[in-house]
Amino acid sequence: MFCFGLIANAVGIQISYDFSILHPLEHSEKVPARYREPMRAMKLMASLRRSDLLAHPVCTAFLERKWVTYGMYCSGFIMASNLICVALLSYVMMSAVESNLRPYLLRKSYRNVELNSPLYLNQTDFEDLQKRAFTDAERFESDASLGILGLSLAVMFLKELAEQRSQGYRYFLRWMNYTGILLFMSCGGFMYCFCQDNWLKEIGPYTYQLGAVAIFLAWFNLLRLCRPFGTFGIYSFMFFCTLNTFIRVSLFFFLLTAAFTATFSTLFQSYIFPNITAFYQRNPDLNADKIKTPFAGVTNSALRIGAMTVGDLEANNDFIYPLMDGMLEYPLLSFLFYAIFLMLMPILLHNLLTGLAIGDLATIQANAASLRLEMQVYLHESLEKLFPSRYLQKLQEQSKSHRVYPGARLDFRTWLARWLQSGGIRQPIFTGNLGDLDDREGLSRTSETQESLKKLNKRLKQQDVDLSELKTMVLQLLSRSDQASAVADDNDEGSAFAASSVKESVPRRPSERIREKRKAKARLLRNRRRFANQNPLSMSSRYD
Repeated sequence: MFCFGLIANAVGIQISYDFSILHPLEHSEKVPARYREPMRAMKLMASLRRSDLLAHPVCTAFLERKWVTYGMYCSGFIMASNLICVALLSYVMMSAVESNLRPYLLRKSYRNVELNSPLYLNQTDFEDLQKRAFTDAERFESDASLGILGLSLAVMFLKELAEQRSQGYRYFLRWMNYTGILLFMSCGGFMYCFCQDNWLKEIGPYTYQLGAVAIFLAWFNLLRLCRPFGTFGIYSFMFFCTLNTFIRVSLFFFLLTAAFTATFSTLFQSYIFPNITAFYQRNPDLNADKIKTPFAGVTNSALRIGAMTVGDLEANNDFIYPLMDGMLEYPLLSFLFYAIFLMLMPILLHNLLTGLAIGDLATIQANAASLRLEMQVYLHESLEKLFPSRYLQKLQEQSKSHRVYPGARLDFRTWLARWLQSGGIRQPIFTGNLGDLDDREGLSRTSETQESLKKLNKRLKQQDVDLSELKTMVLQLLSRSDQASAVADDNDEGSAFAASSVKESVPRRPSERIREKRKAKARLLRNRRRFANQNPLSMSSRYD
């Protein structure tokens, strides 16, 4: 399928590549029209999960030529557009919060106090609040920043559209792609509401809510865009792999959270004032708010359980002090469920997530090169679908063949392309069928299959050695039996000669003895051949 050649010249070794099968020309009549799509052969390898073919030297050289020709320029332009979008969105949000949102919130707080309790306004703190709230400040209005932000969003939208055309319906099967869709929706809604607020000179109810969502998704989307690059894409794979593991165990996590939420809301609905005189002597200034608990409602109980799961236990104020003061209605059962919670949620669940994450990261690290190659195939295929047909045909003609001089010094463009393509990962560690990029179980199965093949190979080698030793022992036994039979024949001949001399009987003919020896040798050869035929895996040629 691939053409690969080595030529020795005066300079050194020259490697020649022919990419006509991987990327056939548009006007080629030998190849059907449906096989002339950009990157079709490479995409077929990636869809069939044949990482061994993607790791072939011709395929890696083909991807390297893609990076040198247009990949690093287009990818750099897309990454620069994303960085500009994130930087401008952060600048607009922070400036608008300082200039527009903060005075609005201070004015709203002052007016609420003025309507409900105007006596507090005579205090010094509220006078300072009035000065900060009603001081005329210049509103933040930056049309230029919004325009550049819109252009960068348009570039990102074209890139996502090309990915959707490249992957088809599979684009909507990956939840990570929905972060880009939500980014466009939230960022577009924020820009529209922000322009409307500047026009009406007020603050809308959804402007900064959409802005908060947009600024988070913009930074989060940068992690997704880093995956095809070999320099730091492996860390993006590790992060999303751990996130996928957490999503898989989220149902189990939700069941435990719901169970403890309902239980703690029942047992700790409210503290009680105990019927103990010493308690009132220790607390002369008794306050009715002391019997309030953080588990009073279902919502409050769920939030408190979530905080306790990540380590914010507050054991002294919520459990130990009320238990010692006798403020719990059901002290024994409350202490029992609190101990069960400590064992299951902060200890057992955290260790479970840690173990799963470590296993995923080890598998991703072992197959990093194969994952990188598959992502780069989809990246280049989506980029080529954005090019005009004339420019794409020109790229195909330029990339039809390629020559490499391994001993020559690399120029800066080739070095930069290789750095972006592979980074510190040089060769794939695994060269077999690879599962889906987001399927942790497929990756673990490949590593298990590789280990089982190694064990099977070792077992076969050991069996071959054992059979060879067994054959040697059998042949030694056969040779010893042959020698013993020969000695017995000689003894029989001597005894027969002595008896004939004594009894003066007729001596045996020499032809009879020769025939018996020939029969013994033939019997020995038959035994050897029968043993060799029954053991075909052994190395019988050494003993024939």
